[in-house]
Amino acid sequence: MSQQTPKVHVVKDFDWTAKLVNACDSSLENLQPLLQLLFHCESARQPLRFEFTLTELQTLIAKIEEIEDSSK
Repeated sequence: MSQQTPKVHVVKDFDWTAKLVNACDSSLENLQPLLQLLFHCESARQPLRFEFTLTELQTLIAKIEEIEDSSK
């Protein structure tokens, strides 16, 4: 059994977009904010695309801050 090493992407640049979305059967009063991140990596032909709700984005930011604080 061979051991696979995790693939590491080196980010060259990124783009972000904020959106308001809703389900097709709901009213405009139920709009939900989404953040879309596109990471342009050296080894990838297409950008890596991620979408986050507000809660997911807050969790991501908290985890990044934890990593940053632990590396000081």
